[in-house]
Amino acid sequence: MARRVWRLALVVVLLLVVGAVVLALTTRPRLSDDRSAVDHQWTPLRAPLAARYDKLTGATGAFITAGGGDRAITKDLLTTLKTWSLLHKVPDAKADAVKEATTANDLEGLGRRLRATISGSPRFASAPPVTDAITAFETTIPPPTLVKSYNDAVTKYEHARSGLLHQTVADTFGYDSRPVLQIGG
Repeated sequence: MARRVWRLALVVVLLLVVGAVVLALTTRPRLSDDRSAVDHQWTPLRAPLAARYDKLTGATGAFITAGGGDRAITKDLLTTLKTWSLLHKVPDAKADAVKEATTANDLEGLGRRLRATISGSPRFASAPPVTDAITAFETTIPPPTLVKSYNDAVTKYEHARSGLLHQTVADTFGYDSRPVLQIGG
């Protein structure tokens, strides 16, 4: 009886190992292809986003000049814009799409905060250089088709990563999550 249990346990363990190997061999190529598609879709977004964040840099400068230099939003913007600038200096082929997309989303949120700060203050809302600069940022948007293509690729990749078994393979082999790009709002 003990021999049968031992053999059965051995068969179950072997089936689990074989199943894990088959899952890894069938899941990794899809994950790799989908991650490459995300990176490929990110590359054409880099230049339009750089133009957008140049405008945000201008809006931040106008806000500082108008007396907003001591605000938390200003400090957050300066730090995140510096991070973006350093990331964007890297050539396309070596770009870290995850860090850039995360930083882009951070800048988008900070841009919304800056707009709310400007709108909520009569001093800033009545300063044409400030309102013109934030409007320039808000109207400089990347082509929606590029954003949609990137976000579609991310959605497909994240779907491939989801599920208990696929998530385990993804985590084991370093297929990290990718953020959807959230422009404007």
